[in-house]
Amino acid sequence: MRSAGCALAWLVVAGRTQVEAFGSLTALGSVLPEVDAGDCAVHRALPKALFPIRRGSLDKLVDSLMGASYEEVISCDFSTAFGEESWVFLSVLFVNWLNGSRGVPSGRWRKTDLNAVTCLRAAVQRALRLDKVVERSLAAVEKELASRFVSYTGEEVPKMEPLSCEQIIPGLPPEGHGGSIPVTDWTSGRTRSFLVRPEDGMVEDEGQELPKLQARVHIVTRWQWLHNW
Repeated sequence: MRSAGCALAWLVVAGRTQVEAFGSLTALGSVLPEVDAGDCAVHRALPKALFPIRRGSLDKLVDSLMGASYEEVISCDFSTAFGEESWVFLSVLFVNWLNGSRGVPSGRWRKTDLNAVTCLRAAVQRALRLDKVVERSLAAVEKELASRFVSYTGEEVPKMEPLSCEQIIPGLPPEGHGGSIPVTDWTSGRTRSFLVRPEDGMVEDEGQELPKLQARVHIVTRWQWLHNW
């Protein structure tokens, strides 16, 4: 978590500089906040109000991030030194954004700033107490990812379990209550044309290499199911 906080804070502080210097990551640059935009980005003038919270002693973090590369930022030494400060900075940036400011203006902390930052820091410390490093080998990661499945909409779904006919039949509608829907009534264009003329999707067998089929039938005989169970 500390390393992730440092990486996110570096993206906010140094990311825009990288975009302006190299003229790349245009989409990313359009959403990156202006670190010093706090005073000019508020929707209304509130000179004596709490928001936007100023940067105060977080200047040291910003200077360190500006002078560091991404590889340095995610190192153990950097995250140990600046992990908590990075999450405090990101928290200040977020609450300022909720109030209508896109950044954290520079300036010394007022009493209201200090009280707010103290509360945010306490919340960050509570969250970081749960931080721990999970040691996993590359083989373990590959094995875990191989057991995950993603739906057509990009959502992770549980691993499919094979079923037997004895398990499926009770879930079917009773006899006389089944039905069918003409699928061609609900399709159009190329999809409908392939359904009406499936032969259009066939090619001559010339010994070409076939793609690896992803679809599987997840059904087993009753004996296999009992054996696996």
